[in-house]
Amino acid sequence: MADIDPISLHDPLEEQFKAEFEDRLEAAIARPDTENTVRPFLFEKTISFAVIDSAGTIIWTDRKFDDWLRQDDIDIEIGAAVSKKREAAHALIKDRSQRPALLTYASADLAQRWFVLEPKLSTHVRTSDTIVVAAVSLSHMTDEIEYAARALGMSNLEARVSAALFAQGSIKRAAAQAGVTYHTARKALSGAMKSVGVSRQTSLMRRLSELATVSAPPRAAVENILIDVFDLTRRDAKLVHLLCEGYSRSEAAKVAGMSAAIAKDRFAHIFLRLDIASATDLPPLVMGAFASAMLLQETPALIETGRRARAPLRLIRSTDNRVIAVNDYGPETGQPVLIAHSSLSTRHAFQTVVDCLQQNGYRPFSIDRPGFGLTDDLEELPDRFATGTDDVVTVCDKFGFEKIHAITRGGAFHVLALARSAPERLDRVLVINPDLLQHDCSQRKGYLGMVRYAFDRYPDSIEKVARWIASTMSRKRIATIIRVGIGDAPADLESFADARNFDDYLRSIMPFSTGRLSGFIREQKGYVLQKEIEGLESAHNWTVLLGNSDPIHDIEEIRSYWTAKLPGARWHVFQDAGRYISLSHTEKVVALLNQSASQTE
Repeated sequence: MADIDPISLHDPLEEQFKAEFEDRLEAAIARPDTENTVRPFLFEKTISFAVIDSAGTIIWTDRKFDDWLRQDDIDIEIGAAVSKKREAAHALIKDRSQRPALLTYASADLAQRWFVLEPKLSTHVRTSDTIVVAAVSLSHMTDEIEYAARALGMSNLEARVSAALFAQGSIKRAAAQAGVTYHTARKALSGAMKSVGVSRQTSLMRRLSELATVSAPPRAAVENILIDVFDLTRRDAKLVHLLCEGYSRSEAAKVAGMSAAIAKDRFAHIFLRLDIASATDLPPLVMGAFASAMLLQETPALIETGRRARAPLRLIRSTDNRVIAVNDYGPETGQPVLIAHSSLSTRHAFQTVVDCLQQNGYRPFSIDRPGFGLTDDLEELPDRFATGTDDVVTVCDKFGFEKIHAITRGGAFHVLALARSAPERLDRVLVINPDLLQHDCSQRKGYLGMVRYAFDRYPDSIEKVARWIASTMSRKRIATIIRVGIGDAPADLESFADARNFDDYLRSIMPFSTGRLSGFIREQKGYVLQKEIEGLESAHNWTVLLGNSDPIHDIEEIRSYWTAKLPGARWHVFQDAGRYISLSHTEKVVALLNQSASQTE
């Protein structure tokens, strides 16, 4: 997949999107509510492409296609039908290693939406009767599954065997791949299920696949896809999903309202139809079918994940048994610093900031707030920004942090709520370009200004607009969002000319594309609907940093509002900075964090 320069990009479609953004936003507000589409993250190594003509002759394949499949795996009759009817079709096959793979055949017009996933397709799809075949095989996701397993607290052995079971489908084959005995593999899987809190291997595979793809598709959506992709009946699709949820065959039959005898016959038919030997094969197969179906959506952007850094993810259980996602960057001996994400991002921090903090003796960590990223949602509080402050305390207790520092850009209201509810936990706090509630702004410029103004006028449309924006996300689109969001601030332009910063931003914002938007929606409602937020009696340990070229707010309005909320706070204005001061002036920002709280400007 070709890299994209995020700042110097001049794409006609993106230029048109920028020019028409306000009209598109109004259209999104006016259109009827649509069903929420959950889209999974995939990885480049899980998808490959081939191009054939209407006679079934192969025109081009990528390297992965040749490695996974044989030429005769392509069905000439399906290709001819797709070419004639100008539509798409799915087929389930076994790859060279006898693992399930899903082929999606698409006519030339439908295949054009895949060009962003594989630019080389555009040079080979030249005539209207050309067919593109996309092969999806999740058995190549073992690294991601093992990563998710370790985040759940599994031992190295448990994680390795769990990932091998996901790839191989049977304990015997998983043991061979993991290089252990059958007995050792069974024992490791027993420990893995205990770590996750499930009693069946199928449930374990489902949980790991959802974590690795950042998606938990609802039952109705999965059943519809199983019917479409595998031509199952509604009843059989329901049985498949019940098995994936961890029900035994007898329990699934009872929930589905059928006798044991009928269910036995239906299960035999399902396993024969899907060409699998056990229910353990179902979660990766179902998620693969889901991903294949999503390829045909208008914006199949979730496949193009780009370079993904392996952040040190930990998944912690809250007191009410919710999952809290934490990136703990280490080292263990450093002073803990919470990097609180903005309302427009998730826990993935800029590595530039992380590196500088570590070099100065800190241990940065970041937490997905409820409804963001991989953290389970919970009921919102009257102060919407306070939702999740208890999670911070839970994480601190888990890690043994008595006190933490905090640094944030865009999450100031959340840190303020934390300071009110758990003041004994916070030492020094650094806030960069804190935001304002909508009714406290005399103006809000740029792309974000348009969105917040629309939210202010039509608060009931916040969720609808959020889902529209998320559905348009792609690597190029996010480059456009950054470009229009930072305006002409030279320092920010230079920061995002660095591909590493762009990739970090991409990593932080793309989870919204999976449909996990409840946290974002809640906080956007907070900006628009909340009339007042309580300040502090004393903020002597706070420092507020402002960029003189902030493209969104008037910095004097920021100073006036937050001076009242944070009496005694220090202030520092960077004359040559924009919105992303932590990127353009990283060392100076960390130096300010180092200063004693007793110092004044």
